[in-house]
Amino acid sequence: MESLDERIVEMNHAPRNLFEFCRVMFLAAIRLTLGVLFLYSGFIKLRFSFDFLAAVYDYRIFGPHLAAVVSAGIPWLEIFIGLCLLGDLLVPGALLVVCILGLALLAVIGSALYRRLHIKCGCFASNDIISAETLARSTLVLIIAATGFVLSLRRSDSSVRAIAPALR
Repeated sequence: MESLDERIVEMNHAPRNLFEFCRVMFLAAIRLTLGVLFLYSGFIKLRFSFDFLAAVYDYRIFGPHLAAVVSAGIPWLEIFIGLCLLGDLLVPGALLVVCILGLALLAVIGSALYRRLHIKCGCFASNDIISAETLARSTLVLIIAATGFVLSLRRSDSSVRAIAPALR
């Protein structure tokens, strides 16, 4: 029979275990969602590479040569990120790169909106013209990625308990 002290200790650990479970599940949902999104986005950009090149060039931020390099590299980077997130490999790094890409995309879209350019987003294979909605959608992806990044940095209670005896 358990003593009262043992039951109190067990009750104190239950919320941590539930919190850890929720953190892991939420991070897995973020990983899978962003992984599929970036894998799909990268493949679509490769499939329609000339359209993506035109979209990158239309933002009028890069010259023709740099636009070609950017439009050739971004799809492969997105595919790599998608594979990392889906494969549970280098997750904090992949999410950090998603955050950096998200910030860059927000800056580019914001700049184009400020300059009143009537251009395609370059996102997926859509012919959507950039708008406040495009900016909001990109912001949402950035918030999801940043949340995932923060969650991926937290150590689990079990890893801390495994290390704790070695620290004594």
